[in-house]
Amino acid sequence: MERSVSELENASHSTSRGIRVENLAKYYGDHCVFKDINFEIGPREIVSVVGPSGCGKTTLLRCLNGLIQPDEGQVIADGLQVSSPRPGIAIVFQDFGLFPWKTALDNVAYGLVVQGMKKDKARKIASNYVNMVALEGFEDRYPHQLSGGMQQRAGLARALAVEPSVLLMDEPFGALDAQTRELMQFELLQIWDKNPMSMLFVTHGIDEAVLMGDRVIVLGGKPSGIYREVDVPLPRPRDASTVASPEFQELRSQVWDHVMTVRRNTSSDEN
Repeated sequence: MERSVSELENASHSTSRGIRVENLAKYYGDHCVFKDINFEIGPREIVSVVGPSGCGKTTLLRCLNGLIQPDEGQVIADGLQVSSPRPGIAIVFQDFGLFPWKTALDNVAYGLVVQGMKKDKARKIASNYVNMVALEGFEDRYPHQLSGGMQQRAGLARALAVEPSVLLMDEPFGALDAQTRELMQFELLQIWDKNPMSMLFVTHGIDEAVLMGDRVIVLGGKPSGIYREVDVPLPRPRDASTVASPEFQELRSQVWDHVMTVRRNTSSDEN
């Protein structure tokens, strides 16, 4: 019997146990990118990661997805060790990652088809996620016919369509203009409020990190490690009024100070 999208989502997330990172280290030759990385993300928690360029944020995210292997430590997702990309963990990249020869709908359905679902059924499920990210009416458009914000929505819908228990996001809005970026932040928060999951959100934007996260991890050092973790006890759902609150500004200032300290320390080490 075919289940509805909502039933599939509930089944996926009811078994989620989040993700755990234990003593992770990654080397490229003699260069150690990061080491001794330890943290957990709960089944309904968003953790933001910030830090200077080159501190290993994207490398860490790729280790969590199984795209590359750590040299030390392990990643446990939903109780299983991550050794390669697998169902249950989805990733959204900054460059959208859409196939230019596929329509928006077929791009969204792609992950389902790769998992072995028949194309007609995959397209039916994908259409629900196209509507979820407000792309109805653009299903038959190709990526070059979509704006940057629409392409990012399609990339997000593709990740959500496989009903992941863990969603990894690598600077997902970094290529967008400021207005579109802000709109996408709030749209993603609304989607997550309705369908919470474990999420790691990598960003260079401190405001974005605080707005999205339940915690903010600051990476830094040579090799990189976790310099600080800042709890973000702002109530959800979050909207534009959250950003204007004194509590938000105080948390933003804390994270900013930590990032600036990391940058100064790294510069001193290089000199």
